[in-house]
Amino acid sequence: MKVNGIIARIAAVAVLSISALVASCGGGSVASDMDAQLDQTSQASNIIDEISVADDINAQADIDKGTSGYDGYWVESADAAYVDGLDILFQFKKNGMGQYKFVINITNNSSHSRIVDFKDFSLNYDYFVYQNGVKKWQASQDSFCLVIEPDFYLPPYQTKSYEVPWDGKDLSNHVVSGLATVKGKLYLNSGTVLLEGPAYI
Repeated sequence: MKVNGIIARIAAVAVLSISALVASCGGGSVASDMDAQLDQTSQASNIIDEISVADDINAQADIDKGTSGYDGYWVESADAAYVDGLDILFQFKKNGMGQYKFVINITNNSSHSRIVDFKDFSLNYDYFVYQNGVKKWQASQDSFCLVIEPDFYLPPYQTKSYEVPWDGKDLSNHVVSGLATVKGKLYLNSGTVLLEGPAYI
């Protein structure tokens, strides 16, 4: 809810309170006071209704602009692992418009820093799409420059994310559709972490 919406609601309640006070303290007939109070109540109710509609419009505008914290994608498939004292989460997301995202989040949920020790002379991570056991797409083969980063220390309760977009097409530029298996690989010095799950493309 917007701050101005809250202020307007407070103002509407104040109008009702003032109306009640005037009706109880002022002159005139009881009937006319009641009619006036009912009219004020109706006006305040209309104000609140208008504010609610405006809030809904503003909330939708925030979503459209990507400023609401919701980016239009939802999680279609996910997998997780715990390796070297780190929580690793793989997610495959889609937005219903033929656009997808692969994400690996590495989180240190401990109270002290932990090293993220990548395999030497290797990609840090990669993403894949398989159908019926056949590889349809691989991030590192689709002109993506996946950065090879040095090892680093991840501070307590912090997360490092690796995200790659996908347009829903295979390595031959044909649209992939139907049930598939999506995979994420994290290449650590202690071994390759494979995370995967089913997804409907």
